[in-house]
Amino acid sequence: MNYQFVDKKKQANEKFRTREFKKTRAWKDKIAQGICYYCSKKFEPQLLTLDHIVPLSRGGKTIIGNCVPACESCNKAKGCDTPVDIFFRSLSTESAGE
Repeated sequence: MNYQFVDKKKQANEKFRTREFKKTRAWKDKIAQGICYYCSKKFEPQLLTLDHIVPLSRGGKTIIGNCVPACESCNKAKGCDTPVDIFFRSLSTESAGE
């Protein structure tokens, strides 16, 4: 799905804030552990990407509580979904298998 709940100007501002956030000690500390937020696997820190738990396209902000390290495959699989979207999709998949 293509979500565009945020105006382009706000989204561009958040993308700028993301680039700046990647330079902070808080972000460097998060990736130093080398753990993907979603799959919990260990990676070299430089292989982790920044993921917004609530995506920028869905109104998410570039703040420490919304930015997590993710491996490339988990980040791509998540796309523009929120944790709630993923949870409900897993419920519908489980009930379909019954």
